[in-house]
Amino acid sequence: MKAAGNFPKLHELTIINCPKLDGKLPRCLPSLKKLNIEKCQEMILRSVPYLTSLTTLKIKGISGLAKLDEVVTQALVALEDLKISCCYQLMYLWQDSTNLDKLACLHNLEISLCWKLMSLVAEEEGLLPCNLEVLSVEGCYELENLTNRLHSLASLRILSITYCPKLVHFPATGLPCSLKGLHIQSCDSLESMPESIMQVSNTSNERTHLEDLRVIGCSSLTSLPVDEFPHSVKRIQFCCWTTQLLESLDDRFSHLTKLVIRNSPKLESFPESGLAIPNLSRFTIEDCANLKSLPNQMQNLKSLVSLAIRNCGDLVSFPEGGLPPNLIYLSIFYCKNLTQPMSEWRLQRLASLQNLEIRGTSPSTEMVSFPDEECQLLPSSLTFLAVGEFENLKSISRGLHNLTSLDQLRIYCCPKLRSLPKEGLPSTLAGLHIIECPLLQKRCTKKKGKYWPDIANIPYLYI
Repeated sequence: MKAAGNFPKLHELTIINCPKLDGKLPRCLPSLKKLNIEKCQEMILRSVPYLTSLTTLKIKGISGLAKLDEVVTQALVALEDLKISCCYQLMYLWQDSTNLDKLACLHNLEISLCWKLMSLVAEEEGLLPCNLEVLSVEGCYELENLTNRLHSLASLRILSITYCPKLVHFPATGLPCSLKGLHIQSCDSLESMPESIMQVSNTSNERTHLEDLRVIGCSSLTSLPVDEFPHSVKRIQFCCWTTQLLESLDDRFSHLTKLVIRNSPKLESFPESGLAIPNLSRFTIEDCANLKSLPNQMQNLKSLVSLAIRNCGDLVSFPEGGLPPNLIYLSIFYCKNLTQPMSEWRLQRLASLQNLEIRGTSPSTEMVSFPDEECQLLPSSLTFLAVGEFENLKSISRGLHNLTSLDQLRIYCCPKLRSLPKEGLPSTLAGLHIIECPLLQKRCTKKKGKYWPDIANIPYLYI
């Protein structure tokens, strides 16, 4: 490397697993666009040539790298994408006094698995590149604070902080009003949300543009200031919902299109009035062990097209008014105490339903034959049907023939299932999966099984 010459046409350079390399990069790389340095000594980054065309830099596993020297930041005048990972001695990105003017093109900054990183910049008032649009920090276990100048990043759209267990709070100066997505996961010490995310920015008269808020697995954060949320929020995913918190979802959430309720053991019921979110299109309820009922008046959620209910062990029945009428996708997994018979789910009324998945043993799935003989349980609009873990299921009935649009059928883990309908399967079927159903699988053995003539013409078989 010491005697390296000029490479005027080189577009991409990768240097991997060269721990004894102590020289410099070639000085003339005018066309280089991508540079990947992995498992080398930090000496290779002490002197970086002027890389006028470099747009992507990936640094991984650089031994001894504690920070990026100014000589590096000054050389990357066209850099758009910077990814730093597995640099276990990295304590911060650069000194507070580092001149970042040459990083004006940097839009995406990702830092992951830098275990000793305590701060993004050496001082709390340190700067980040002014035109950043995406900032992602993951698996930095010693990270305690973010720079107080974060709010000045007027172009920042996405901020993602994941697996940073020592981060207690966001900067008091807040976040930029340009932010559209805030994703926080597994930050166990985080105690509060950034205050200014709900308010007018300190530096402008604009309100936040926040649309997508995800807060997952943050054990010290037990509440959301939903009464201060901006009207711009369209998607919320949170892991510590309570009935009281849901009651505060008032008319300020008229623009909300996606709501995910996950890992909320304190949630036992929804507000009596239901959910007044007219534009809600996707709704997921997952791992809410003590939830006993779904929202009332769900039939009034006319915009809802996707509903997933998973691992809600105490759920007994669906609301009296039925399910949202315009559902396209419905998934019900592992609701072991669901006692309401499937005939009372009113699925046949869901004229737009295309995708239906039901898995897990419950009183509702203790049927011997599925669907019913006349297939009055299911709408004819279905194109995808998956059922699994129906412990007593012995046969698939002729009612399946009424599903005249069915394209995919998947059957999982039904140990007693042995029979397909005498009339055969729907002619529209393009895919059939039969998994862990030993009695039926034996009867579908290629060329030898009883049902092989009935299924041989299906284009895709997985048995």
